[in-house]
Amino acid sequence: GISYFELISAVLRRIKDTALERIRRDQANSVGLGDSLEVSDILWVVTVPSIWRESDKQFMRRAARDAELIQDEFSGDLVIALESECAAVWSEVLFDRKGCTPIKEGDRVLCLDCGGGTVDISAIRVVTKKNIGSPEQETLMAQLLPPTGVKVGSQEIDRRFRKFLRQFLGEENFDHCWAQPEVRMELQDGWERLKCSLQANNFSSKRRAPVKTLNLEATLSELKVKLADLVNVYNAYALDKARKRGRGTKPIRLDYRKLTRRPCVLIIPPTLLHYCFDSTISLIVEKTKEVLSTYLKDGVEHLILYGGLGKCDYLQFCVDRTFSRVCNIHKPTDASLAVMKGAVKYGMFPRIINSRRARMTVGVKVTLPFIRGMHNKQPHIKHKQYDEASREYYIRDAFKTFVVRGQLVDVSGRYTHTFSPAGNRDSIKFDIYASSAQRVEYVTEPGCLKLARIVVPIKKGSMSKVTMSLSFGYTEIRAYVLDEEGRVVREVPLLFDHVGENAIISEGEAQDEDDFKKTSIDL
Repeated sequence: GISYFELISAVLRRIKDTALERIRRDQANSVGLGDSLEVSDILWVVTVPSIWRESDKQFMRRAARDAELIQDEFSGDLVIALESECAAVWSEVLFDRKGCTPIKEGDRVLCLDCGGGTVDISAIRVVTKKNIGSPEQETLMAQLLPPTGVKVGSQEIDRRFRKFLRQFLGEENFDHCWAQPEVRMELQDGWERLKCSLQANNFSSKRRAPVKTLNLEATLSELKVKLADLVNVYNAYALDKARKRGRGTKPIRLDYRKLTRRPCVLIIPPTLLHYCFDSTISLIVEKTKEVLSTYLKDGVEHLILYGGLGKCDYLQFCVDRTFSRVCNIHKPTDASLAVMKGAVKYGMFPRIINSRRARMTVGVKVTLPFIRGMHNKQPHIKHKQYDEASREYYIRDAFKTFVVRGQLVDVSGRYTHTFSPAGNRDSIKFDIYASSAQRVEYVTEPGCLKLARIVVPIKKGSMSKVTMSLSFGYTEIRAYVLDEEGRVVREVPLLFDHVGENAIISEGEAQDEDDFKKTSIDL
């Protein structure tokens, strides 16, 4: 088999080769410079979901190196961009169009990037607005909340439709049809066309609501059954299931009689559309409410829907119905291209997002001198340790904070700590810890877990002190070794602890949910 790393690397390599081929061909036709273009002449921007972990972004960077987009892991020729931030960056261009409510300095913008597997949510505040005719002044934006979102999207809608098909056709019949390319294509393409054509009024139960249909000609031919028989069996099953669930449960009642001239066409009732869409739409709306109540209590001026699912008329209707009273709702016609266009702009000017919110509290494990008046009581006293070599008492397992969860971190900001190597060693190891709590004193506290380890190779006895610098302001955590004058000697990789990182992020999400329950907002 093939690993995920090999698969992603192969995809990136194919994208690289195709891009180079087309650019070289176009340049050769226009200016005769096609053969001179090299991979190193290109700035590559790879977009990832905002809710990805640090280790996931590192995985993507290493896959890009393996695909030879870049020569080394730390190359500046690759920019990792967050999809929801790219959408926010493109919002500046959107608001400059005719008919749009203009964006002003100080405005807050909430972006929902609704895709296939995730809905990324970002919020930015316009710090500086570029003036027309003033090229020296760029628009700058500040991130208002840490990366967040919900793991749902159009794939969940598709999954629920397949679940319906499995019940409608029967387990064995569905598996058989799904294994036949022609039948599978009919079902998938038919559903995709139906999804793209849906309007909000198709979800209405009123009799005058437009009728949506699904052609099952190849499916019925393969199974050698009549549509009427399948419909009757399913309706009986759905009615019985609704009765068992009790009052208020509406069964999905299928029909085919309205189109008697086409015996292979199934009428799609509004109840089936609600079954497929409502859980996903509700999660998006509720997560948006949670973000507004937890992080943006003063509200926002603008809300923008992006991504493929962002074009869904029913989602737009539900968002309008819920939030139009508290902010301006924007539904751009090029919603599915916003991330790509914003990524180009972000790649050329990554400082456009000039500050971000820390996703977690991050610090380094250190040993501190024991101070009798400060450390001779709990919880400090249990960390007291005697060092025979120096004949001194120390406090072990202390947590030196770099950034606090929710803190606004400038992109140019770096956080440093100086270590003294113990003994005649050929490397120094730094243990980076993190927590969802905002105040942490010791790495042994509940919820404080190892995020990563940094190993700095040195010549034995060559360095009396090593200064480590961490950068949190951009889309990736980066680690540097500094010399005595504060200059960067080299960049070093972080060895992430996947289990610890997952647990920290999950704890943070759970804490957000608790905050949401305690602090509700009437929208």
